[in-house]
Amino acid sequence: MLHMMGPEGSKLAIVRDQPTQEEMDHGRAFGTWNTKIFKDCMIRAGTSEIQCYTGYICPKMHSSGRFEGYYTDKNCIFPSEYLISCIDSFRMWLEKHRPNVIVTVGALATRILTGQPNFEDIRGYIVPSCISDKHIFKVLPTFPPMRIFAEQHHMFTVTMDLKKALASSMYPDFAIVNKTLIPNATPDQFIEYCDWIVESTEHNEVRDKRYPHAEEVLTGVALDIENTIGNGCHITQFGIGHSGDYSMTINLLNGKTPALSEEDELRVWQAISRLAKSNAKFIAHNGVHDLCVTWLNNHI
Repeated sequence: MLHMMGPEGSKLAIVRDQPTQEEMDHGRAFGTWNTKIFKDCMIRAGTSEIQCYTGYICPKMHSSGRFEGYYTDKNCIFPSEYLISCIDSFRMWLEKHRPNVIVTVGALATRILTGQPNFEDIRGYIVPSCISDKHIFKVLPTFPPMRIFAEQHHMFTVTMDLKKALASSMYPDFAIVNKTLIPNATPDQFIEYCDWIVESTEHNEVRDKRYPHAEEVLTGVALDIENTIGNGCHITQFGIGHSGDYSMTINLLNGKTPALSEEDELRVWQAISRLAKSNAKFIAHNGVHDLCVTWLNNHI
């Protein structure tokens, strides 16, 4: 098998660490039943295996069936000579074809291309590669097919990752991001922000420009709720934003421990109540799930 297959000139590449035995027999990536769920994600994202490069860092499956077998230590730090030769060959392929975005499927493929050991920390983010000295590629890590099989809700996550990669593949350079996020704001910061949104929507114009990226009229307010999974399902974090370039979050729980005093939490919820009663139009991220689960577990 070749490292990568696909139409010449494609700007998107999807890379796994190694093929399965069935894929080796078929001679094509994502061409078997156990990768069908990933192909479904690709189709939902607006692409397919015949529209982009697909393939592997190692074109042959290890005799043990585990990619870790290509390393000489248990921590997968020191690659074998065969793996080094595969990485060199893959590097030459990348430098020749130069896709704008490389989607790495799984933790080990991500580590080889980015040098980042913590897959969960960078999954879904576009990060720079470290595989080539001649060119820095954009890399977007996502979950492998078996992870989607085990946790079906990740199908939505992978689809959104692929949509992001497809959009970013339209241009070769890293996007310049001027976004502002205020994580874990203080109660006073959060309340002041909520009241500013309420005031701006009541007058149907933004009179106070204290927050950046404010248009003349607020067209919508995005909100996101993070909650614990299980009995009780309390809201742990609340986030709002008046623009795609500015947002703020506040923590309500640290694990099972309240993050705020009783007085501060009451003030925060009163500010959220004023915001909910305002003229603001809300955009809820994954709101159908978040709101229904929260209401159900609190008997609303």
